[in-house]
Amino acid sequence: MTMEMEFGGDAAAVSGPAGLEMVMEMETTVVGVTPEGAATVAGRILSASSPSDPAADAALAPLLGDFAWESDITPDGRTLATRADIPEGLDPTSEGVLEQILPQVQQATRPFPVEPVGTGATWRILEEIELGGVPVTQRTDQTLERRDGNEVEISVRMRQTVEPGPIDLPGVPPEARVTVRKWRMTGKGNQVLDLAKPFDPVDSHLEGHMLQRLRVNAEGATETITTEIDLTVSFEG
Repeated sequence: MTMEMEFGGDAAAVSGPAGLEMVMEMETTVVGVTPEGAATVAGRILSASSPSDPAADAALAPLLGDFAWESDITPDGRTLATRADIPEGLDPTSEGVLEQILPQVQQATRPFPVEPVGTGATWRILEEIELGGVPVTQRTDQTLERRDGNEVEISVRMRQTVEPGPIDLPGVPPEARVTVRKWRMTGKGNQVLDLAKPFDPVDSHLEGHMLQRLRVNAEGATETITTEIDLTVSFEG
């Protein structure tokens, strides 16, 4: 499975425009299935590079070999938990890359309704997830666009929000206080799945936009940081 991620945007009170494209080849293996149909899937990164910024390859290199994860997935395709074996001594840049990768890996599978549905059916998934230690409410609307044997195509609309209020962010000095003023991500895309191999998407493409407004208070000074990010995430089996 190959995952391609592209980020770009602007951050006021930080620096100018930023953009990063990452291409990673991953290996996923079903290591166990319960009699009820729940599965444990293990994964690791075989190769990683950044076509848009070769200097970023140094941040991706520590993720090869030693970095691995396992996900517990319900029979209907919902990821209950993901456990990551993170290499020791990662620099902040590599840790930031991991914070982007893990949520995408966790959402590579999409839950299906318990009851049978036909073409055109739409269902909604409400989840509480964590992104970089921040609790996020995620709402996903999915529509079954077509089915051809075991292959299905699903259109996806997603919205993520964080409640305004204080949060703990990794890497922030303990004396600093960070408060969410606004945090919203919206995205849409399509996913093609082989029902015989639902943990390894045939093809998946999602485009989104994130708006994040944080108030940071440190050493008696208060600053509001507004970040807008356009992102593209693609999987190819």
